[in-house]
Amino acid sequence: MTLTVASSTAQGSPQGSHPVSPIEHLDEATQFDLFSHDVKAAVIACAKLLSCYHGAAHTSRFQLPSNLLEVAPSYPYAFKALEGGSLFRSLSPATRSGLKGFTYYLGRAREEAVLLSGDRSADVAIAIEVTSTAACFAKLAVADILAIERRQGHAFEIAQWSYLVALLDDVIEGRGPLWMDGRILEVRSDFRLRERRLNMTAVALVVSQQREEQVVIINLSRGGLGFQSAAPFEAGQCVEIKLLQPARIFAGQIMWRIGSKVGVKFAQPLPDDDPLLHAMLTSATPEGKGKG
Repeated sequence: MTLTVASSTAQGSPQGSHPVSPIEHLDEATQFDLFSHDVKAAVIACAKLLSCYHGAAHTSRFQLPSNLLEVAPSYPYAFKALEGGSLFRSLSPATRSGLKGFTYYLGRAREEAVLLSGDRSADVAIAIEVTSTAACFAKLAVADILAIERRQGHAFEIAQWSYLVALLDDVIEGRGPLWMDGRILEVRSDFRLRERRLNMTAVALVVSQQREEQVVIINLSRGGLGFQSAAPFEAGQCVEIKLLQPARIFAGQIMWRIGSKVGVKFAQPLPDDDPLLHAMLTSATPEGKGKG
């Protein structure tokens, strides 16, 4: 049996049918990808519309851009298609109960964008109200997605979703972060990430041209590590770190020193599937968080 859901008109109202893969043929990872895609599209649409409305409303001459309708939200097919699936059951009660409202207000947000595109005298206050409500529903879904991404340790996705949450907070509070000089800006897609650092305690030897010292490794990430030592290591020194258990050797450069703590950047980042990182992910905690 093939599941069908209604397609949307320009106003976001269902009409006709749109084929969707049967739920029973989708694994949970695929369901999550579909759900994340539609939530992300909705978040970006709400952020762009509200930035536009708030930004234009604060100019001396209220004028909306000609491409307003291009950034309006589309119908979130995944919301309906995933009802009853394993991912849907794992979402928080607030998100599950809010999906119908989320879908409704996304449609209303598109409808108001259509009205404003065709009639500049239309009430922008109503457009702000319904789009802000859709943005509030979006925050519920994003909270669930972020929780899943954090459990998986996906640093890039965590950074991007955190950025989108900040955008939603801005536009809900009446700011226009994606509006500049009468045009709608694109959302960020490039992120310089702070590597996820994992706490550890391990003995190692740090070898430089000047000395060889036994130190205690205190954290590790793909890009480097931190250790503690009373020895006079200095920023800029090239070093070789010999981990004793398990036996590993890392080449890198000291980037900073604060008191007895020293930070090293690896010459070559560790791959995502590095066995040491994998083992630590199952036993260590993110830096700054204790166990229990």
